[in-house]
Amino acid sequence: MEVDEGLVMEVAGAADALDAELHLLDRTFPVERLRISRESVPVTKRTQRGGSYFADVDVFRARARIRGGGVSDLVPRAMLGPSTEFADVIVIAEGLIGGRRRRVILHTNLTNAVEGPSYAELSLNVTGTEG
Repeated sequence: MEVDEGLVMEVAGAADALDAELHLLDRTFPVERLRISRESVPVTKRTQRGGSYFADVDVFRARARIRGGGVSDLVPRAMLGPSTEFADVIVIAEGLIGGRRRRVILHTNLTNAVEGPSYAELSLNVTGTEG
């Protein structure tokens, strides 16, 4: 699946005003805050990592803060890591994007999760877009 860079940048610019939800394995969580940025990755060319996924020289990273937490039991089955088994985490964002009302789907891989008493913050790499 391809990443539409222009679309991701439009979502990033409108993120504060969007309604979003995160789908992790068989659960859905409302997203309280979504941030997206473009970051460099420490590789010099597109590289296959661990025999299971590819890393590009730069990536769109999303941080999604969800209400209520409750993801700690899902993280080991979903996160990129030493295992080749990981889940596609879906973020669906709706609202005024690029000057019109749209629904955008971000396909992501989970790279980190921090859970507090009333929230969880997930770090995600965007791997594909729809919308």
